[in-house]
Amino acid sequence: MKMGRLLVICALVISTSVAVASEYNFYVQAGQKGCDSIITERGQSDCKSVQSAKNSACSVSVECDVDRQSRLIDKYKEAKDRLDRGAVADADRDKLKDSVNAMKEELDRNKSAARTGSSVAQGCVDARLAVQKWFMEEGIRLTERTRDDALQLRKNLLEKLSDAQKKQAAAKANRDAKPNDSSAQSDYDHATEDMRAAEKALEDFNNKYGKEIEKYADKLINHYKEEKESHEKPLAESRNRVDNCKKVDDMSY
Repeated sequence: MKMGRLLVICALVISTSVAVASEYNFYVQAGQKGCDSIITERGQSDCKSVQSAKNSACSVSVECDVDRQSRLIDKYKEAKDRLDRGAVADADRDKLKDSVNAMKEELDRNKSAARTGSSVAQGCVDARLAVQKWFMEEGIRLTERTRDDALQLRKNLLEKLSDAQKKQAAAKANRDAKPNDSSAQSDYDHATEDMRAAEKALEDFNNKYGKEIEKYADKLINHYKEEKESHEKPLAESRNRVDNCKKVDDMSY
């Protein structure tokens, strides 16, 4: 009888520890930032993978100067027009021709770099959007699911504790009514063991998840929404680089 009761107690504690093994305390996570704030180990790993892809995609410097290319085109066209019209002294023709060729080569390099740059910058935009999407969809979903699972688990533990307390109280009353009954004493001892195990399971749960689960889960969710807004500026800058590179690439000369 006692062995069977101990097995039930062990099963309660083990099932609780398994359920929270890969998850974190909501209070602690609410004080973290970025991927470190994600509530599950697997979620943190997935988040860091997306974040790493963004860091890699956005690590290449891309600058396409539309105004500079426009000024160089004007200068190139003016010099080429003078050369084509012969509006230059013979002594200066070769020098002007070399200058025209040099400007043409620079324009070609800028155009080629802009074409490559627009692709690189778009990759950065896509990667930034992927990070935002991950937090808004996966980060929030993980938090909500873990919160709901934790609340249900705590409800179950509280119910088990309440049931164990009632059984212990009944066993105590029976023992007090039969002070010389060894069976009544044994039942009381077993009921007390069960109650202490239920208390320990709830204590372990609270240490793992924290007591104010809903409060700090909401704080995490709000953090993810605020983070999306804070990343709008670098996203807009990346999009602006894409636009500028496309403009440079589209310029004719």
